Amino acid sequence: MTHSSKIMIVEDETLLAADLAESLRSLGYTVTSRIGSGEEALECIDAASPDLVLMDIQLGGKLDGIETAGKIRRLRNTPVVFMSAFSDESFLSRAKDIQPYGYLVKPVAPRELHTTISMALHKAKMEKALRKSEHHFRTVAESTYDWETWRGPDGRYLYLSPSCERITGYSPDDFYDNPFFIEEIVHPEDHETVSRHIREGEKPGPVGHIRFRIRHRDGALRWISHYCQAVYDAQGEYLGRRSSNRDMTMERRMEQELLRGAKLDSVSTLVGGIAHDYNNLITIIMGNIDLARMLADPDDAARAALSEAEEAALRARELTRQLVTFSNNIPSVKKIGSILPLIQKAADLLMIAGDADEFRLDIADSLWPVEIDANQIEKALKNVIINARESMTDGGVITIRAENLDLVSRERIQDLPLSEGKYVKISVRDQGSGIPEEHLPRIFDPYFSTKERGTQKGMGLGLAVTFAILKRHGGLITVSSTPGAGTTFYLYIPAATPKPTAGAAAAKDQLREFESHWRSSEKGKGKILIMDDEEMIRNLLIKMVERFGYQGEAVKDGDSALERFTAAKQAGTLFDLVILNLIIPGGIGGRDTISLLKSVDPGVKAIASSGYPNDPVMKNCRPFGFDAAILKPYHMEELKSLLTRLIPAD
Repeated sequence: MTHSSKIMIVEDETLLAADLAESLRSLGYTVTSRIGSGEEALECIDAASPDLVLMDIQLGGKLDGIETAGKIRRLRNTPVVFMSAFSDESFLSRAKDIQPYGYLVKPVAPRELHTTISMALHKAKMEKALRKSEHHFRTVAESTYDWETWRGPDGRYLYLSPSCERITGYSPDDFYDNPFFIEEIVHPEDHETVSRHIREGEKPGPVGHIRFRIRHRDGALRWISHYCQAVYDAQGEYLGRRSSNRDMTMERRMEQELLRGAKLDSVSTLVGGIAHDYNNLITIIMGNIDLARMLADPDDAARAALSEAEEAALRARELTRQLVTFSNNIPSVKKIGSILPLIQKAADLLMIAGDADEFRLDIADSLWPVEIDANQIEKALKNVIINARESMTDGGVITIRAENLDLVSRERIQDLPLSEGKYVKISVRDQGSGIPEEHLPRIFDPYFSTKERGTQKGMGLGLAVTFAILKRHGGLITVSSTPGAGTTFYLYIPAATPKPTAGAAAAKDQLREFESHWRSSEKGKGKILIMDDEEMIRNLLIKMVERFGYQGEAVKDGDSALERFTAAKQAGTLFDLVILNLIIPGGIGGRDTISLLKSVDPGVKAIASSGYPNDPVMKNCRPFGFDAAILKPYHMEELKSLLTRLIPAD
């Protein structure tokens, strides 16, 4: 009988070692070497590479057999069979700690020797196969993207894969120490479902599949898809439950985005048709209001009623424009350029509202250009900023940040339902009251609002319009909010190319200059008279010039302007400059008014203002008596630049 197994004999009695070697050879084993001490055995073990070591417990030298066997097991995990002529309890107790594969009492009979070694080699072979199988299982389990678990019959975890920490934020030890830890981090609304599932899981048999939410260690909500099944051994004994848990947060977001997109497409088609008809009706209403006003006596009380009706019609017109923007009927004219000028206009909005000291700009260098419809993206930005401003009833800081974002596959899976690629990411963060968690899923739905309903606020279209605009650009808007700690909206706009353009760099310098300009403590000096028929514009311009440091007064028409200008002249408090709207319905416009004012003070400086670029005065203002012209709508810095030029500092 021939065996391929190799055996090392460690025995300090030479004759006994020779007899053992002869017996082993006669049984078909190969004896690699006969060693007399533990030290020598450790030196030869690697070269000999035996399948089993036959070790005497008592050896000459510093190391006895038990110590030597322990070192061999740690170095090579080679199985050891002990031999001894003694049955000392202390030796036996120490020997058990080494976990030998067998124990022989000297003198050793050949049959007993053969049986013990055969059993030891078989046990070593089975353990090696088990370790290999376990290694394969662990390699698969620990490399899987899902979070794998195994609970024993007592409900305690026997195994948790490393993905546990990636998905939950908590280490496997947190679950080993507390088998019901999952119930502590599950969302309150899903707690009963998970608890019931765990209780049912203690019973043999299939439980099925559930979905639930957990609160990640970083505070974010994660959706978990959980499936488990019972585990039995070959004899049918229940060994517990194995489960697989997948983070499906991204899939849920994708589902929500698809559903929201489908809902918006459906609604926008309906809205587009309604808005078209609605706009025609408003045109008829406004036209007839104008006709009625012309026919009414100037002192007739009906004129006041007509004015109120007109104001309502104008608000309805603005609402219609929002509906048209929300629908897919609005034409889109996209051009490649920098996003920075639009951020600058958004900053203007904060300035006009009197929030110059309550906003921050954080613009990354070398922003990628984007291909956008500037009017639509500007509207989207303004909607978000208005929402942020209105949320801060007790004041606070609005921070606008812009940065490049290169989305790779892993980031997309974990965070955003966007295609791979390059994006410009704009964040608008406020310090307002925040949005309740239960409202977040509906925040972009049309006509959903947490504000008081009314004609001026709470219509619930601003964010829905913004969502539609970003969707049409292949981008996305998301939100994160903590009640009491503020809200951040994130706008993702696809980049046109990976490299910045010279225009973008110039816009960045302009933006820095703009911000520095507004932070400057330098203020203008002088008195300015404003004439405009629109009360909202008069109030707006007063705010502007006063922020610049000037004193401002406003009147609605030419007659009032002449009266106020003449009174100031007589009082010795001349106006340093006048801003005149060219078109004043039902009154003296700017072109005639400037002639009247020059008859009082030939040196008066004047700016013409109009929304009609083809007006002759706007094309060449000086022959008509104006020093400059400014086209509506305009930025605050445009106006300030004119005022600084026309009213020099002392």
